[in-house]
This record gives sequence, C-alpha cells and structure tokens, in this order.
Amino acid sequence: MFIMTNDLIITPSSSYSTLNTLNDLKVSFFDIKRDEISIGLIEGLKILKASLKSRSTLTDSLEHLLKM
Repeated sequence: MFIMTNDLIITPSSSYSTLNTLNDLKVSFFDIKRDEISIGLIEGLKILKASLKSRSTLTDSLEHLLKM
C-alpha cells in the first residue's frame, strides 16, 4: 500500500513514512482522512486529466469514490 497526496506525492505506507510526510507538509495528524480505493483505467485517466488543471488532483478526480 501507498500514501498519495493531492499533489501526487507517493510514499510507501508505513508509520514512519506517514508521520514524516505529514511533518514535511506541516499537516496535523488529526487533519488527515484515510480512505481505501481501487484505481482502474477510468480512475487513472481522471487523475491524469485533473493533474493538468487542478491543485487538488485526487479530490477532484476521485471524489465520487470517497466516503463523505
């Protein structure tokens, strides 16, 4: 498993790397939300399209899969 941020930074999912990434981004541990999704061809194309015109790529392209 991996952690991916809205600006498409991908890091391996481990306690250390998660805390390190949050620290680098100056994000509080209590401000994060965890969702698990599967990304197929359609979602991949939506991510690509959103990455060209958005700063919140994952939210914009995958919001239909995220639990509200």
